[in-house]
Amino acid sequence: MQPAQDSCVIKPKGRRFSTAHARRRARVYSNSIKREFLEEQSADELRISHESSLGTGSAAFLQGLLCDADGNLKGWDQYAIQNSDWIYKTFKRKECIRHVGDEKNPGLCCCGRPENQHGKLTTVQEENEELEIANDAAEECADSDNSQPEDEVFNGTNERLKLVQSQGLPSLVKTSGYVQQKTGGRKTAAKGWSPKEDVKEFPTNGFGHIKFANAYNSSLKPAKYIRLSDNTKPELTLELMVRQWKLKKPDIVISIHGGLKNFKLDPHHKEIFNRGLIKAAKTTNCGAWIITGGVNLGVMKAVGQAVQEGQSMQWGGLSSHRRIRCIGIATWGYVERNEHLISPLEGKGCYPATYRVEHSFQRGKPVSLNPDHTHFLLVDDGTQGQCGAKEVQFRARLERVIADKPNIQRQKFGFGVPVVTVVLEGGEDALKAVKESVKHGIPAVIVEGTRRAADILAFAHHNCECLSGFRRVKEDQLPRLKAKIEESFPNFAEDEKHVQKIIDIVNSCVYDERLITVYKIDEKNNLDLDLAILSALLKAQGACNVDSLNSDCGCRIDSLGQGSSQMDQLKLALTWNRVDVAEDKIFTPDTDWPSGSLDEIMMDALQMDRVDFVKLFLANGVSMRDFLTVPRLRRLYNSAEPGSHLYSLLTNIAGVSDAPYSLKDIGVLIEELVGAYYEPLYLVDTPHTNTLAARVAGLFGAVPNVDGEGGVLSPSVKFQPSDTNGRVQVAHNATRFEKPFRELFLWAVLMNRYELARFMWEKGEEAVSDALAACRLFHVMHEQVEDDYYEIRTELKQHAVEFENLAIGVLDECYDEDEVLAEMLIEREIPKWGGMCALNLAAAAQGERFLAHPCCQSSLNSIWKSRGMPGVPYWKVILGVICPLLILKIVFYDEENHKWSVPMWKKLVIFYNAPISKFWAHVGMHLCFLGLYAFVILFSFHKPWPSVYEIVLLCWVGVIIMDEIRQVIHQETTTIKSKLELYFNTSVNIVDSFANTIFLISFVLRFFEVTWEAARVLYCINFVIFSFRLFRVYFVSGYLGPKIIMIKRMLADVMMWLCLLLVFVCSYGVFRQALFFANKEPYWGVINDLFYKPYWHVYGELFVDQEPEEGKLTTGEIPLHDGNHLKWIHRILMGGYLLITNVLLINLLIAIFSNVFNEVEVNSYQIWKYQYYYLVMEYNKQPPLAPPFAIIFHLVEFVRWLGKKCRKPNKVTPNFTAEDLELLRLFEIESAANYRQRVEEQKRTGTEERIRKTNERVEHLVKKVTEMQETLQLHLTNSNGDSQ
Repeated sequence: MQPAQDSCVIKPKGRRFSTAHARRRARVYSNSIKREFLEEQSADELRISHESSLGTGSAAFLQGLLCDADGNLKGWDQYAIQNSDWIYKTFKRKECIRHVGDEKNPGLCCCGRPENQHGKLTTVQEENEELEIANDAAEECADSDNSQPEDEVFNGTNERLKLVQSQGLPSLVKTSGYVQQKTGGRKTAAKGWSPKEDVKEFPTNGFGHIKFANAYNSSLKPAKYIRLSDNTKPELTLELMVRQWKLKKPDIVISIHGGLKNFKLDPHHKEIFNRGLIKAAKTTNCGAWIITGGVNLGVMKAVGQAVQEGQSMQWGGLSSHRRIRCIGIATWGYVERNEHLISPLEGKGCYPATYRVEHSFQRGKPVSLNPDHTHFLLVDDGTQGQCGAKEVQFRARLERVIADKPNIQRQKFGFGVPVVTVVLEGGEDALKAVKESVKHGIPAVIVEGTRRAADILAFAHHNCECLSGFRRVKEDQLPRLKAKIEESFPNFAEDEKHVQKIIDIVNSCVYDERLITVYKIDEKNNLDLDLAILSALLKAQGACNVDSLNSDCGCRIDSLGQGSSQMDQLKLALTWNRVDVAEDKIFTPDTDWPSGSLDEIMMDALQMDRVDFVKLFLANGVSMRDFLTVPRLRRLYNSAEPGSHLYSLLTNIAGVSDAPYSLKDIGVLIEELVGAYYEPLYLVDTPHTNTLAARVAGLFGAVPNVDGEGGVLSPSVKFQPSDTNGRVQVAHNATRFEKPFRELFLWAVLMNRYELARFMWEKGEEAVSDALAACRLFHVMHEQVEDDYYEIRTELKQHAVEFENLAIGVLDECYDEDEVLAEMLIEREIPKWGGMCALNLAAAAQGERFLAHPCCQSSLNSIWKSRGMPGVPYWKVILGVICPLLILKIVFYDEENHKWSVPMWKKLVIFYNAPISKFWAHVGMHLCFLGLYAFVILFSFHKPWPSVYEIVLLCWVGVIIMDEIRQVIHQETTTIKSKLELYFNTSVNIVDSFANTIFLISFVLRFFEVTWEAARVLYCINFVIFSFRLFRVYFVSGYLGPKIIMIKRMLADVMMWLCLLLVFVCSYGVFRQALFFANKEPYWGVINDLFYKPYWHVYGELFVDQEPEEGKLTTGEIPLHDGNHLKWIHRILMGGYLLITNVLLINLLIAIFSNVFNEVEVNSYQIWKYQYYYLVMEYNKQPPLAPPFAIIFHLVEFVRWLGKKCRKPNKVTPNFTAEDLELLRLFEIESAANYRQRVEEQKRTGTEERIRKTNERVEHLVKKVTEMQETLQLHLTNSNGDSQ
């Protein structure tokens, strides 16, 4: 605010007014000025900083707004204090301040308002005069009060201006020109109405939310709106939309122009247009902005209906927003009942403003807003009831800034979003809009077949010639064009100058063929509207080959150059997910893509889950080994959205909720989910190294390229010192992965992107193990997702099944090709998975069907018999365990030397290390243990000291406990906590630990007289628990093994059934007890009385055989009163109780058992083989000697441990040489390729594919027949006309 302007408003200090009204206002102002100065000061500084930064193109401001536009709404606090306050001080409205009568409309001003609406003029002047009095009074109070601090004394012009704003008064600066016209409080003589002189700006009084009262979508979120001046800067408008309205930066802006009053669209064409428009708005990743005129009339109403049909809400936590953003830019004065949108409180806004929509329309009258739009920009030019050109100009400026690319170095503002104009029917305004769009390089799509302006432009586009470097309508086609214009605009048919003016506008629209795309809205047109829009954008950037364009034509050339233009075109195709367009129009044979030029767009394709584009980029020179670096992989993992499952997993692993996660965190996460994982590059990438790299870059004066999550984006951090042009590359960013496809495969799995994970799996080398690892990851994520998210759980479970099918398919191919190599393949240890083999991964993933595969079972049988006793029957092994001399009768095979001649010592080693021998030895010794245990509790449990048999039993249990400790130590994990968690993950280990603990407690209690009886009871209970161990023996049998699974599952169902039974037993027991035995003294035995008899009634025990005694019931109980007269009530309820429990619940339990039996019976073989794996692995790790003789093994191991030569557990897999591993790698790659070819062949020859091809052929045939019929009909019509 300039002092010169202030001096003409604020009068000299000595002037006074003696009115009481002015004095009262002076006191109010003097008291409130101190309270509001601090807030107004900060708000004004904020506004000034906005205007200065926008005016000068501040680089910091541009960077901040673009960052916010990308959805990262961070750092906004430094730009605004309150939304309403900032809007009120930033945006203006326009008001006419002088009434000049309109000769055409008597009683109205030239601005369209009556004279009584111009009364604010005098009020503004009086407020300014009263303001002077208030300021003078404040100064006098400040001078008279010596105790007041200096910083609270408000003098000067700026403070007075802020006082005006704090009271909601119009801007003094904007009215200063008119105040100078005041002379003695009277108006000067009117010389004619002028918008420049008579329309002034004031702070906006219309903004907030619109609640459409009588609209069908009134239950949705209210629309946001603002009244703003027609000369508002587009930068400020975008700042409002992005930061205040929280609109996410779109991928494309579609500006639709068309007719108003005379707009008509065929229902079929309307359906085609609506479908294409909604598809275009939803196809892109971030969506699109649709811009229209915003009123409830013509094409705007049609677009609103299309948006309403395709509209949906996107929910995120407690907030939501519409997926399709439809923005209406309308003239404020042409909006019906716009007074309802004015805030009753100055500067506070309307939240919401209730607005009633009128669906009727009167010519020449304002129009209601369309309720299907989500945002409104109401452009105010100071007029009322007049639809001027200011709104069109404002819209053109806004679209131009949106389409411009930002240039921070040149301080040029731009939003960098592609804009396309769509013309649907329309009048002269639509032609002017296309002219403005083409003038600024914005392409236009003309919907031919909708009449008027659209058909005129389509005709002109098809009938052009190139003259003097520009295209224009051919001379011989001008009469036809003129006829079309006169037909479309009959009001101008007699005005030759106006028709010629329209012809000039049309020539200006079609001067560049690349900026005009004609879309014929016809049912025979196979091109969708969304593809037409994409083609228009590509043509505007020079992507399409324009064959009809003369080489001498000087059409506009893209200023970005060929490389930049191709990259922009490719980004557009990627945004729209049109890989067909990219293949045909961009990746042409003469296109050259330098090495590394596609890396960033490959990153975008991965983040957007565009699998087809990833395939395309790989086929056109992208090397994944060079592309995938540690920073890029870190960036991909940090791209997980908050609220996603991966984000929550990383939050739990890292212990923080808002921080960039390093690859070390990812490695810990994968190890926790799968069980083991090792990648050296994951270990070196930590938050500390990332911070250190940033500090090193800072020492050289560089600003690292940060990805928003704390990671470096590019493969190298580059910076240029001020004194040199050299580039320094950080070595940490140059790291590459040995197998990049597997790293991307794991990322895609954790992101739950099945198609991308499937493609990366196909590109990998370890097909079987990778598929099983994915199965494991999907299975774990399925278990961790809450039951409320049923769809996500189902999807994850289905993905796990599909990857298990892939592993089985590849294994089938391998097993059919070579059984020996297939077994070697699943037994091969994989260092990246912590040395686990395919069998271990399948067990971790609960892959029952994979482990039931004949190849896996053959491998398990080899492990079961230690690979040295092929074909040995069980009875020979049992006899060998009982009598070691019979071992000589077993045939052995030396696998290392590949011969059948085995020395005696090696036979003993093979036999006693075989899991089958350990199993039968443990079974035999466990039977002996149970026999000794039974003898102790039956015959040798004496007081007070234990017998010899009991001491032997104690030593036996001690050896068993030592063996359990050995199992915990030999778990694959490293920490004690993880070892214990893995150990107790098995139910067998839980039962063993529970039994051992009870035994030790019982042995201690037996020494005390008080607890000796309790110890004896615990001994007896513990015998039952130790006996359950025998169930493990049955898993060897293919018949009894599935029955154990049935029992286990039935027990869970029994517990649920008991919960139902408890309700009936409890209710009947209380009824029976209260009926016959009421008013007793409280006693603990009542629990037995309540449940004992009713429970046995369920099984038919009614206790009727007991002889009733005098004064007792038949059950032997003594009632407190004579209950004979109540027996009939008891009999009725007892009959109902027995009916429900004996008939209903018992049969329900039987039905449940039958269902479980049928389920297990169908998959009995598969379930048994799955349990057979755990049995083999368990006894493979057991010591050669069973307890109690295992104490010898433990002592030997302890001595070896002291000498640091502790023996490792028996390995499941054999040792492979480097040649074997290379052979297996090639064998697996070839088998996986053969499997994929077989699947593709099955798809091509499958029933669904045949039906699809048949359908396409029938549709093509119908189309040809229809065309022939139309041609024949046209020929007959022409023949009849010639004959007449």
